[in-house]
Amino acid sequence: MSRTKKDGRQGPASYRRGIPTSWALGCFLTGKCMLAAGITILLIVLGGERVRQRSVERIESRTLSAIGHRLDSFIENRIVILKDFAKLPLISHSVMQPEARTADLYDLMGTLKVLGHKHNMLLFDFEGKVIHSMDRDLEVPPIEDKWVQSMTAGEIPARIEIFNSEEERFCRIIVPVTYSQQVEGFLAADLPVRLLHSEGMPATLMENAETRIYLEDTLLGSFGLEIDSPWKTGVSPLYGFGIHFRISGDSMASGYEDIIGELILALVVVNFVSLLIAILASRRIFSKPLENLRHSAALISEADIQPKVPKKQFLRELQDLSQAFDGMRAKVQKREETLLQSQQQLEDRVKARTADLEKEIEDRLTIEGQLRKNSEELKTAYQRQISHQEQMAVQQDELKTANAALLDAKQGAVEANKAKTRFLASMSHEIRTPLTALLGYLEILNSDIPNLTAETRTYLGRLNHNAEHLLFLLNDILDMSKIEANEMAIQKRSQPLCALVEDVQTLMSPRASKKDLSLSIKSIGPIPERIVTDKVRLKQILLNLVSNAIKFTEVGEVTIAMNLGDDSPEGDPMLDISVQDTGIGISEECVPLLFQPFLQTNINRDSELGGSGLGLDISRRLARILGGNITVETRVGIGSTFTFHHPLNLVADLQPEDKIEPDDAQETSSTSLESISVLVADDNKDNRRIYELFLKAAGAEVTLAKDGLESVQMYREAQRPFDIIVMDMRMPKMDGYTAAKKLRGMGATIPIIALTAHTMSGDAERCIEAGCSDYIGKPIEREQFLHSIKHELNKHKDHSHELQEEESQPSMPDPLIQLIEAYKLSLAGVAKELNELLSREDLPGLELCAHKLHGSAGSYGLPRVSQAAADVESAIRNSQPPEEVKAATKVLLMGIETLLLSSKSKTKDKGVTANN
Repeated sequence: MSRTKKDGRQGPASYRRGIPTSWALGCFLTGKCMLAAGITILLIVLGGERVRQRSVERIESRTLSAIGHRLDSFIENRIVILKDFAKLPLISHSVMQPEARTADLYDLMGTLKVLGHKHNMLLFDFEGKVIHSMDRDLEVPPIEDKWVQSMTAGEIPARIEIFNSEEERFCRIIVPVTYSQQVEGFLAADLPVRLLHSEGMPATLMENAETRIYLEDTLLGSFGLEIDSPWKTGVSPLYGFGIHFRISGDSMASGYEDIIGELILALVVVNFVSLLIAILASRRIFSKPLENLRHSAALISEADIQPKVPKKQFLRELQDLSQAFDGMRAKVQKREETLLQSQQQLEDRVKARTADLEKEIEDRLTIEGQLRKNSEELKTAYQRQISHQEQMAVQQDELKTANAALLDAKQGAVEANKAKTRFLASMSHEIRTPLTALLGYLEILNSDIPNLTAETRTYLGRLNHNAEHLLFLLNDILDMSKIEANEMAIQKRSQPLCALVEDVQTLMSPRASKKDLSLSIKSIGPIPERIVTDKVRLKQILLNLVSNAIKFTEVGEVTIAMNLGDDSPEGDPMLDISVQDTGIGISEECVPLLFQPFLQTNINRDSELGGSGLGLDISRRLARILGGNITVETRVGIGSTFTFHHPLNLVADLQPEDKIEPDDAQETSSTSLESISVLVADDNKDNRRIYELFLKAAGAEVTLAKDGLESVQMYREAQRPFDIIVMDMRMPKMDGYTAAKKLRGMGATIPIIALTAHTMSGDAERCIEAGCSDYIGKPIEREQFLHSIKHELNKHKDHSHELQEEESQPSMPDPLIQLIEAYKLSLAGVAKELNELLSREDLPGLELCAHKLHGSAGSYGLPRVSQAAADVESAIRNSQPPEEVKAATKVLLMGIETLLLSSKSKTKDKGVTANN
């Protein structure tokens, strides 16, 4: 009821009333439900067809699996029963003695039943020829040799064959008959194919579907209706029955339309019920709580400070409003209670202070008692200290015992490491020996058979690629083992730098070309002509880095860059050889994992490309063995740069090695293998065949021996002396090491080439000590094999012809040669002077010295030293930065040291020749 207050303001009844909350919420929910229902129906109609197709596919897949397992179970049950029959003593004796007890065998086989069915039973001997058949009018062909051999070797448990009679088609199941664990014959049963339909097919096979069963492309049966739908094919997991299955899509359409209709009806009913519930709930949740709060507000406005306000509300906002009402009422009551609380607090403080004083007196008494107790504890601690000293003496004795145990454990670890080395050597032999035959036959197929199809050559190429990949993985593991065992041999020589890098480019260019990538070499600033290093390990490092760059680069280029780097912390000059690519790059979190063995930064990518995860770790270890290191700079999506920092220190007593050849380049020799007699000894039949094919194709006459003892006998009894012996080192009866020693003891002077799959440290030295002339590791390539034989034959020839050729060569007059050599030796003082000027940073003196050297070196026919001196002079005159001048001077010093090294080597060789 409306009323007017004393201050003239109107009461709540004078405000205009709106629509109820429950009706407003009901209208909103009605619209929302209708929109949701419309969208849902649209999605059901659009997605229904896809759901139906997926249902058909799932039904087909489950049916295929059920048919396959039922067929396998059908065959497996009968194979088990036949194997049980084959164990009968009469059966096993009959295959070994076919003529004995024929009547008993006929009676027995006439009584045998397979799962309640009698079938024609047959018995074959160990060659697959029929011995007995219940159907004597049936012509039974023998079992093919390949199936006889497969069942005899235990490769297959049984053989299933299909044949036709005049009346129907049969499935023949053949199982081996064993005696004393040896296959002596075979037992077979002829099953009508119609049993596959009655017992081998699932009972729940759909009537609106079509099924066809095949075995080795032979149709065994077709079941169901003829349906115009695509086939779903599969193979039984155990015995390889081909299964074709298809189901009619029309059979699913009617059910689909009924489901759509039912879903639409259900949506309409659910929306209507939801709307009704929403209206009722809105009255409960909104309307009634708001009315209660309005009534409480009216009571508070009339000074009633204790109205009944509902404390629990369903909505948070209504709960907050209720708490606000309680807050207003509580403030009035709190003012009255505050005075009473203050009085009570004062009384409590007085009591608390009195209690504190009493507690302080008690604490002082407690401290005095504690001091007396501490004095007693100190006395006890002193006694404990004496006891601890006695215990320490005992612990020292125990420590000595533990140290002795540690020494024993260390010795055990050493023995375990030796066992690992022996295992790796054995593994190397066992893997490399079959790889020799595999790669050899692949090479013969590729090179000696001209009419192979392109597809066949593609398959051969893939086989060769995977065999070489296996060899690379084996080499990586063995290299890692050598490095960990400190058995990696390093042979440093003076090498031409550019030739080494160009060799790597030549080897990797075909791989880059396959991916349409550019592989180039770039020199930044002056670089030395030669470098002291182990060329094999340096090339191994660069090949690993370039191979990785090509592997992870799809578009762009790979560049090998060379430049003089910063000096090492010890002050040694360094050469930087960088491999830059435009590949996928590496994330920052993966960079620390790059050099971890057996770890790959991109598992999915590496599983597609292959790899062992050892290449970068081996490369960095080899780099450190050579005195350098490998660093990496990379950005995801832009590319990576791996830099090998190699020291440039030249050692004076190292011999130069001027000739650098690619790995696949072979030395040409004037010696032919035509009419050359070769004795080949190897216990592996395939390897002997490979070597024979290689040598006969080169025109040699080949004699084969299967072990070391036979090779010694053949050499002793040969009517025509052999020109060379090729011998495997690991053979039965007599190994290659013993055979080589015996041959040398018999006076054999011809070359003996060792073939071995062992690649651990010391294997080559052991072969040479046994009397071998050369050493070839397996697997063996044809060109490398023939080249080694020709090389050894050349070494064995008389050197008189080579000496005559050297004497016939035109040479310079001796005085001029002596003058040039003397000038080269005088360059040692010039190098010392250059070092002193460079250390003092005396640029004018350095320019004058370089100017003099530029003219004198050119006069004595040393263009490289002359040009390097000119570069130093030009750098100083053009006021280039000190770093450029320093780099150019280092190149000049390296050129001088290379000349000194070459001159000393020639002087030493001439002295040896003169003494001879």
